[in-house]
Amino acid sequence: MATRPATRAHARRPLPLAKAFTYIEPGPVVLLATHDRGRHNLCRVVEFIPRHDLVVLEAVAAHLSTGRKETRLLHAIGDGRFVADGRRYDRRRQMASKLPDGV
Repeated sequence: MATRPATRAHARRPLPLAKAFTYIEPGPVVLLATHDRGRHNLCRVVEFIPRHDLVVLEAVAAHLSTGRKETRLLHAIGDGRFVADGRRYDRRRQMASKLPDGV
């Protein structure tokens, strides 16, 4: 996989996979995705265990942004709503097919 040179604003360094999941808030994560300069980056679900409502993610590569001074935390509430640094985002309509009945 070829990588493009990063600009200062998009500078990244490899992150050891053993540390990758420390940057994900524990909770109901369906899909972790980013988008940078036309390139999609996804962390995919590799296994779902319905009896326990457990999702297993497999990390294949991780990078940490070094070009940004500010950091934002995104919290998934679990019902299609999210909070990023106090600002609320309602995505229930877009996520309706992924939410359990009654949520």
